[in-house]
Amino acid sequence: MVTASHNPPHFNGFKLMLGTQPLCGEKLEKLYDSMINEKFSLEKGSIKTIDYTVSYLQFLHKDFKENYGESSLKVVWDPGNGVTGPILQKLHSLRTLRLK
Repeated sequence: MVTASHNPPHFNGFKLMLGTQPLCGEKLEKLYDSMINEKFSLEKGSIKTIDYTVSYLQFLHKDFKENYGESSLKVVWDPGNGVTGPILQKLHSLRTLRLK
């Protein structure tokens, strides 16, 4: 994960995890050494792409209806520099449609 994008450039970086634990310090140095000395094995893997856009839009709509019903409440989402921007644009364009 690229982190700290809101900080000055010299604080930006990558957050590395090994399972649920951060990969840092001695463990990170060991990984670096293994990569430099090519002491690692390649494993086969796979990539699966899943588009959760519709499901997420339905969740947002359902959550809003359950918590606020048919109120005239106006909601503003500010994704900042987050990845939800395109989802919120779709939500805005679908606001007059009835999502299930």
